[in-house]
Amino acid sequence: MPIYPNFGSHPEEGISYTAASASWQHGRNLSVGLLRMEGGAFSTPHYHNNEQFIYMLKGRIHIASGGEISDASPGDLVHFPPGDIHEVAALGVEAAEFLLSRGPARENPNDDVFTPEGEAAKSLLREE
Repeated sequence: MPIYPNFGSHPEEGISYTAASASWQHGRNLSVGLLRMEGGAFSTPHYHNNEQFIYMLKGRIHIASGGEISDASPGDLVHFPPGDIHEVAALGVEAAEFLLSRGPARENPNDDVFTPEGEAAKSLLREE
C-alpha cells in the first residue's frame, strides 16, 4: 500500500487550460491532483471525454458547468459528467485548493482536455 507523504508540497506548472498549479499522483485507473488556484485565477472553458470530480479543501470557486453557474466551498464535491463544458474561477483573494480526480489515469494533465468552438467557447464567468 503506497503512502505519498507531503502530497502537494511540490506543485508543477504547465496545465494548459488553467492558471492552477498541481501535484499529481497516478494510479492504474485514476489520476488524483491537488490543485491550487490563486484568488482571481481561472480556467478556460473546456471538457473531457471522461468524468471528473473536484473536492473542495480551501477557499471558494465559481463554477460554470452545463450552462449553469454555482459556487463551491470547502467540503463540497463537484461532479463534471463526460463531455460537460465547464470552467472554474477562484473567488476572492484567498487561494482555492481542491482535489481533482480523473479517470483513466494519465501522466500528462493536458491529455483528454478539449476546447469547445464557437459560442460554447465563451466564458460564462468573465467578460472576454
